Amino acid sequence: QLLPSDTAAGMEFKCCRFVSESRLVTLQVRRGRDSVAFVVEFVRNGEDGKFVLGRSVQVLKGSSATALHVHAPFLSVGDARGGVTLLDLKSLSKLAYHSTLHSLPITGLSTLPSDRAGGDDYIVSSSVDKTLAMVPARRPLFAGFGRFIVPACLVLLVLIFRFALFSTAQVEEDGGIRNEL
Repeated sequence: QLLPSDTAAGMEFKCCRFVSESRLVTLQVRRGRDSVAFVVEFVRNGEDGKFVLGRSVQVLKGSSATALHVHAPFLSVGDARGGVTLLDLKSLSKLAYHSTLHSLPITGLSTLPSDRAGGDDYIVSSSVDKTLAMVPARRPLFAGFGRFIVPACLVLLVLIFRFALFSTAQVEEDGGIRNEL
């Protein structure tokens, strides 16, 4: 079965990896001044067994993607600027971007498994700059709390400013300070 890339939008396949026998992820790029990269998922149709388009997620804008690596529960994408984007393999949501790993394009990605239970695996990247880099493959510490922490901090900030700006301090005749609300 041939799977077409979106040639009408100028997209071309860069690479592909099987996640399972029924799920394939591909990296499609459009090169040029307005370059973009998408992770495109194909899933096996239960009726005829052919692969059909699942989801498509833009992972880069302004830089071309150069490498793709599957290491459950993560997916990593290397780019021409020398950075690595870490995605959640199940949802394809962006978890982290490491921008300063290399000074030239990424040429390959791999995983270094942890040698102890519960330890972090590492994403290893190679580059045209003749170096290897390693970053931990893990979810950001506050990934699940972002919806709670940001609003809570904003409420706290509003309360602090409310008391700081709207409370009036008056100096009494004896030199003391009296606060009024």
